[in-house]
Amino acid sequence: MGQDKGLVMLRGDPMVSYVIDSMLGQVNEIVISVAKGQGSKYDEYAEIGFEIVEDRTPGIGPIEGLLCALKVARGDYVVLSPCDTPFLKPGICELLLSKANGKDGAVPVVNGRFEPVHGAFHRGAATKAFETVLAAGKRKPSEAYARLDLEFVDEPSLRAVDRELESFWNLNTPEDLRFAEKKLAEAERLLCNDEP
Repeated sequence: MGQDKGLVMLRGDPMVSYVIDSMLGQVNEIVISVAKGQGSKYDEYAEIGFEIVEDRTPGIGPIEGLLCALKVARGDYVVLSPCDTPFLKPGICELLLSKANGKDGAVPVVNGRFEPVHGAFHRGAATKAFETVLAAGKRKPSEAYARLDLEFVDEPSLRAVDRELESFWNLNTPEDLRFAEKKLAEAERLLCNDEP
């Protein structure tokens, strides 16, 4: 996208705001994890009480951001989602939290593959596991899964909450952004037509 994806505008709002809106009713706090040196770009979110945390070491990838967020979060369980998933459904957050309860976490599995930066994790257990694999030179969050007691949430369970699995649509290109703009415009039009 040529810039920090969380701040890419989608129908007048930064993409990260869509993810925040989906999580607000499900969680007690919001932590926004950003690349090293990018925290000041999120000042407006800090001003309304959200925690902004920067990667300590650049170039490591998502596991670094996940770890930094886990370390500042205060709750026992933490819901994770990337900032470029504006169609995240609140029900997916709720489902992952319910499946994680009593375990080290819950991870969605879509098309037979982990959704590695989505999930709900027990803060203490996940922090330890991610730190261990990172110290071993590994960088994929999924490389820590063998060290955790996880619930893998299958596609039928996910589709019961999000029929089209839109929660896992990442916007990575200008074409994706245009598609999302059209989809949101159509949803808005249908909503307006349904109103009395």
